[in-house]
Amino acid sequence: MNYEALQQALTASLTWRKREIQQARDLAENARSIEEPYLCRAWTLVMYAHCDQYIKEASRMYLEFLRYNPRESYDYWSIWRAFRGKQAMLEGSDGPNFDAALNPDSISKQTLINAIANREVIDSGNFNYKRLRFLTLIVMQIDFDCNSYIGFCRTLKTKRDEIAHGERSLISEVDDCAPWFDPTLSLLDGIHEAVLSVASQS
Repeated sequence: MNYEALQQALTASLTWRKREIQQARDLAENARSIEEPYLCRAWTLVMYAHCDQYIKEASRMYLEFLRYNPRESYDYWSIWRAFRGKQAMLEGSDGPNFDAALNPDSISKQTLINAIANREVIDSGNFNYKRLRFLTLIVMQIDFDCNSYIGFCRTLKTKRDEIAHGERSLISEVDDCAPWFDPTLSLLDGIHEAVLSVASQS
């Protein structure tokens, strides 16, 4: 995957997600009073789902880009050791596999990327502040201001969990969920820009 392909794929995913978030808002804002609580809860779930999936998708796409465009400043070895090296060292016998775990130069970047891009690493949790921080700063190693989204992540996840688990939620009108609209779009745009920015430097 080259830069142009990465840019096209990230932008296509971002575009349809933003369109759906806007459609969910339009439906909620134009709903009859009897429909408004349901459509507001649906809108909340849509915002949460796209935050969750876009950052995971961006992570997978960027790691695929790194397969063919190695990044000098990317810390492949530490990430690999965190997810695979520990297991190799604890379970492996003395020999080539154990020696490889001690010597990063003997492991190809393709092998390191395969370990980092593993489903257990990317998809092993749902969206929250700590997952955002992990995927942006540890997995992708991009310049992204996670701290500015702490409150947003916490409140959106709390309401999403209440709705998804069939609990009573105070989400019943547009004003209850409208405050998450701009931060959702800002987060998605920010991920998009940060990934493309670091990829353009490869």
